[in-house]
Amino acid sequence: MKETQLIRFINRAPVNKLKLITLIPLFLTLFILLYPRFFIDENKDVNVISLHPNIKNIENELKERLEKYDIKMYKKIHVFFPSSESDYNKMTLFMKKGTLGVNIGLLDIVVINPNIPITRKRLDILVHEIGHSYLKQEFGCFHTFTIENWKQEGFCEYISESSTFPREEGLSIFKDNESKTLELDKLRKSRYDYFTYRLVFEFLVKDKGMTLHQIFESDLDFELLKNEIRNKITAQHKTNL
Repeated sequence: MKETQLIRFINRAPVNKLKLITLIPLFLTLFILLYPRFFIDENKDVNVISLHPNIKNIENELKERLEKYDIKMYKKIHVFFPSSESDYNKMTLFMKKGTLGVNIGLLDIVVINPNIPITRKRLDILVHEIGHSYLKQEFGCFHTFTIENWKQEGFCEYISESSTFPREEGLSIFKDNESKTLELDKLRKSRYDYFTYRLVFEFLVKDKGMTLHQIFESDLDFELLKNEIRNKITAQHKTNL
């Protein structure tokens, strides 16, 4: 009898652990949904984009930027502006430390880090993150996951109209066939990559006259496009001599 009770007690533990594990995603989801609202309740709506709290003048700038790129959102998005990087890390469950913004697509939540580098504005980061929601709206969640990362991030950086990596340094590395990228640490290398994504996307729009849908639905070679841009820069330089 004692042996049977002992076996039952031992076998019960994994079941409890399993139940706990299955509850973790639910807990995290509720935390992300509810935590910001306890601390940031003032909001201002820009169409279906709700800003918590409303940053002075940002709603007008946001409207202008979205209209400029003909971005129309139809599903409610909640954007949170925590007052410190510490709060940003808490609201993103410390999983996005060092990032400037995060788009939690399935929950339609955007959180913006207040610690923005001098090369960018808060609006730029906000538009970038809204861009990810727009892509999911335009192409569907599943299809968006199948599209190359450089196209997605290139679009979002393009409409943000800025890059975290300094432009002159980025162009210098780019023109030198990226031989100096080995000298960059992991974070700066990632930011340089985003710089090139924007460079190529802008080239496709302005020089090739391609639309967003054409870019996303075409089979494009990223490395070949970069070489094409280098050739263009070299030709322009020779013309100016």
